[in-house]
Amino acid sequence: MNKNLLLLLLLSFVFFQKNKIQAQDALNSPTYYVENFNKGNVGWNFKQSNTTFRWKRTNKGPKNTYPDGTIIPAGTIDPALKKNNITDYWMILDAFEGAKSAPSGIDAVLISPRYDCSDFNEVYLRVNTMFRRYNDAEQLWIGTSTDSINFQYEEVFKDTKIFQFSDGKFTHYKTEPLSMVLKLDASLAKKNKVWVAFRYKSPAFPVGEGNYSWQIDDIELFDKKPVSMCDLKLYDDACAIPPFRVIPRSQVDSIPFLMDVKNNSLAAKKEVEIQVSVEDMSAKTIVFQDKKTIPNIEADETLKKVVFDKKFLPSSTLKTTYRVVYKAKGACDDEFEKNNSYAYYFDVTDSEVFQKEKNSTRRVSPDPSLFPSNNTSWSCGNHFFVKNGESFEAKEIVYMLDNAEELKGDSLIAELYKWENINNDDEAQLSELQLVAFGKKYCDGSYADNYTYSLPILNTQKQKAILEDNTNYLAVIQYKNIVLKEDITMEILASDTLFYDACLEASILAKKSLYNSVLRIGQEPNFNTNGFETPITPVVRLVLGKKTISGSNDVDENTHFSIFPNPIQDAFQIKMNEQNDLISYEIYNSLGQILVKNKCNSNEKINANGLSSGIYFVKIDNRVVKMVKK
Repeated sequence: MNKNLLLLLLLSFVFFQKNKIQAQDALNSPTYYVENFNKGNVGWNFKQSNTTFRWKRTNKGPKNTYPDGTIIPAGTIDPALKKNNITDYWMILDAFEGAKSAPSGIDAVLISPRYDCSDFNEVYLRVNTMFRRYNDAEQLWIGTSTDSINFQYEEVFKDTKIFQFSDGKFTHYKTEPLSMVLKLDASLAKKNKVWVAFRYKSPAFPVGEGNYSWQIDDIELFDKKPVSMCDLKLYDDACAIPPFRVIPRSQVDSIPFLMDVKNNSLAAKKEVEIQVSVEDMSAKTIVFQDKKTIPNIEADETLKKVVFDKKFLPSSTLKTTYRVVYKAKGACDDEFEKNNSYAYYFDVTDSEVFQKEKNSTRRVSPDPSLFPSNNTSWSCGNHFFVKNGESFEAKEIVYMLDNAEELKGDSLIAELYKWENINNDDEAQLSELQLVAFGKKYCDGSYADNYTYSLPILNTQKQKAILEDNTNYLAVIQYKNIVLKEDITMEILASDTLFYDACLEASILAKKSLYNSVLRIGQEPNFNTNGFETPITPVVRLVLGKKTISGSNDVDENTHFSIFPNPIQDAFQIKMNEQNDLISYEIYNSLGQILVKNKCNSNEKINANGLSSGIYFVKIDNRVVKMVKK
């Protein structure tokens, strides 16, 4: 053999072995085939029943919006976190086609080129995927074949519910795909002809109801289960965010930080650095940083609720947007650097409006089957911690209603409660609540997404809603179906773009309760303060204003009373904190209508048989206590 040829073969073998070792250093199983679609879709075949809804290569997400107008920035990544700003492509089957319909349904199959698996002992498929479900009729399959004609299919994501992604999260703004690993049929091993197919199928749907999509990217085949040699991972729903998306300058408070970090690698990782930073977007400067070094994280271990030592106090003099970034970094080169960071934004504003949501994204309403017969009464709202309250009063409660036409004639009530969380739990119990302000209106049936309430107590002007420092408040909207329309309930717009679970964990550890929503169904006396399925957040805002009334209209703090028992049955007593020979009291229903105006002696039993089951308010000297009749 020619010496030069022999030398060339030897160098080629060394080069091949070197690169093979490098690949194995990065992943415990080398990739035999990979397709990221950045160079086109050569060799891929399409079998599609509908020319409008079909698989196609793109670097853009679904074209349209959800029915409530939400823009879907699918497949996008925070530009500051996207490595080298490289354009990425993927395949998408997009049913976000606006007013278009599919009278014959959709059956679209994307078939890979031929793969040679003759030296595979096992066959594993890894694919980055993102499936968004709005309806629950579509079906997704991944299939395999040894002749490119007859495919064996396995359904995927069949348990994904409406409004969810393939990973089961309730957010319309998820930007990172799910990396799915699937062990393929054992009969494919040792075969030199293997094809993989992705099949999307949906029945016929009318105009505007095709609100779902499936994206696939970075398709890889392995000869054994792929596990990264170096991959640290953060979870967007496990990084603590501020308790408000928009914070008034007058109410800024220190913000705790907390995160989860997972070692998604084959071996333990030592000296892992995690950090959090805050950037003032107006000044383009980093205004806060903190970091910790974790000595060791075992393989496949997730360290949960890692708390940073420092807290961030936003400026109370500047109106600005802040960007918070969490990062994790190990000693090795991370194979999936995109999931090492998580970023979000919040605003400090000149307005005195507490705002939990980033955008109003969709409507929510409890299941009507949860309600008692002929009673679709429910309440929802948000929990607010007011740091500086003594010089402020509650001016308005604002919320977004989405089905005003259906609710014509029904009652809509705004309530503001002071909440003393004695039990330190997520239930605001009746005994812990004090009604501070109250307002009502009847729905006129006109479409409006912004209902505003002023807040005099029980619709009298004797007293404004004066707030207190360092106090928890619940701003609540109550719906009462008084027209008794069957199966109709209030639909309120809600946001699910921010995850408040980690915020709750961080605030508990900081010994300050800061959470996102409250919910009460029917005649339940208590509020659940993590209502709905987290992270769904009702769009209810609390508007503050400078205190404008004189001290003569303030509440007489010496006038306190309670109702016993509460909830009541046949009778109740009014217990005063101070001695009173004769008590003048008034009883209002949940619509603010006065039902009883009378006098009694302290601790005298008052007959309640004339009151039907429901919620009432007892008023004495401008003080109000909520009372529930079983």
